[in-house]
Amino acid sequence: MSCHTSAANFVLGVETHQLNSDFYYPELGREVNQLAHLDDLGVFDQSLGDLDQLPRAAAIDDEQADLGLRIRSYLDANCASCHRPGGVSGVNMDLRFNTPLFLSNIINAPNMSNASNQDGVIVKPGFHQHSQLWIRDASLEETRMPPIGRNLVDEYYVDKLAEWIDGLPTDFTSGADQNYIYPNPTSDWINVRIRDDWELPVSMSIYSIEGRVIHQAEMELVSDYLDFSVLPSGTYIMNLQSASGERETKRIVRR
Repeated sequence: MSCHTSAANFVLGVETHQLNSDFYYPELGREVNQLAHLDDLGVFDQSLGDLDQLPRAAAIDDEQADLGLRIRSYLDANCASCHRPGGVSGVNMDLRFNTPLFLSNIINAPNMSNASNQDGVIVKPGFHQHSQLWIRDASLEETRMPPIGRNLVDEYYVDKLAEWIDGLPTDFTSGADQNYIYPNPTSDWINVRIRDDWELPVSMSIYSIEGRVIHQAEMELVSDYLDFSVLPSGTYIMNLQSASGERETKRIVRR
């Protein structure tokens, strides 16, 4: 249960982007898209539509695929069961496949784990050797990641991770030119990402549609996670105010 977490709904791997690829079925004697085959077997209760329009992961050793896609696919498969909203207390990384990079909270993000160098960052663009993500994934010490389930270093992966980090521009910017609520609508967690040009801390207040105060907090970091699974379905209002006085109101839908 250290891997099959409640935050990941306990089941790992059976996701659209991981199954949207060809597989050889001996009983058919040919390769068939796995989602198409499951659809033919009547597994799904609604049409999948055009499979080419659905997300598709890539293996880390698929040299024909984009390196960034391969890294995201690997982190999703191996790390995102814990590193997602509600996964690790006090750590706000989100390594799920569909989470945009600038919302994953890893680029130039401060280390929040006690097992990491508190003076460093998770991913330092252009410098894999100064990135805690690479350092801990390439380690066999007690601080290795993942902390259980492995006694070897995946050398191919850590080489590709280094290549990806070193290829990121050293002046990398998130491109967060607005305040983001992701995902919205939501059935559980949301990521509140403050725009880059707002001064911290940011005051956050959330109200029910009737005006009742649901939550209030001061955001000291540009990103925070909130659990909406404990709230009834409906519409909520979020007010944000920066330290320098900018204001914005957001509408959040809880499915």
